[in-house]
Amino acid sequence: MNAWLVFVDESGPLMRPLVRRSWKPRGQTPVLVQRRRRLDEVSALAALCVSPSRDRVWIYNRLHTKAEIAALQVVDFLRHSAPFCT
Repeated sequence: MNAWLVFVDESGPLMRPLVRRSWKPRGQTPVLVQRRRRLDEVSALAALCVSPSRDRVWIYNRLHTKAEIAALQVVDFLRHSAPFCT
């Protein structure tokens, strides 16, 4: 068989930390302050391409800032990553 094996994944981490725990003396409500009020997000697409003989591996990725990834971005990503996996 002469086919490349391609693994594609999408991720969207938030750009500010999630605070899970805090401490305050009993009777005082803890106030957690974030420096930024905006909720920035970076969406990432990545493809790992493995050659048929398994002697070559390529990684191709693309970042989308302040945008969620939709089907059109995935199709465009696959079209642009195809030359890397040949």
